[in-house]
Amino acid sequence: MVIFVLIFNTDLHAKIKAEGLSLGLGNLTQFVQDIQTENNGSELNIWDTNLYLEVNLELKSDKYKNWGLYPQFGLLFPQSGRHDKINKLSLFTLLNLGYLWKDFTFRLGMGLFFTRISSDGGTQELNNGGEISTFYLPEKTSTARNLITNLGLEHRLHRLWSTRFEFIGYNLEDSADRALSYTISFHYHFGNIFDPNYWKRK
Repeated sequence: MVIFVLIFNTDLHAKIKAEGLSLGLGNLTQFVQDIQTENNGSELNIWDTNLYLEVNLELKSDKYKNWGLYPQFGLLFPQSGRHDKINKLSLFTLLNLGYLWKDFTFRLGMGLFFTRISSDGGTQELNNGGEISTFYLPEKTSTARNLITNLGLEHRLHRLWSTRFEFIGYNLEDSADRALSYTISFHYHFGNIFDPNYWKRK
């Protein structure tokens, strides 16, 4: 709610301007402790390798120096699912409110996560509550959309580099579909490329 109050505050909105652009590489671990990593059901996931690229904008106001809006867009590298017959493509978009304290930025935001899954069908046998059950793989393409909430901390290691750790909550409003993921990422900051003087210095 605070994010949208800031966005639609006419006095603040008129003074918001882009002050930075960054490109990041990260890893997403989805649905922690909710996914089987062994067919017999003996282990649940703590770490997954799901690499992604991310673009971030930094929007600041002259009136509130330590606060900013941080839109971000990420695309996961295409990959097979936990079954080699399943192909998966995911992307996400978020709008974060951030507070800068020394070299740290605390971030809170909301957005959407899209997952496109395609498969030619088939079956897979998995442990299901102590017995082996057959699960059917999808025979067509489908797209899932989830509402996500983001809580993160970014550390500016250098003028040009930063690292970020984020928790992502899926469908927090729905107790049946609620899930937690986390990301670790590194970012290169180009600076304020929106300032005409930036290009004059190059």
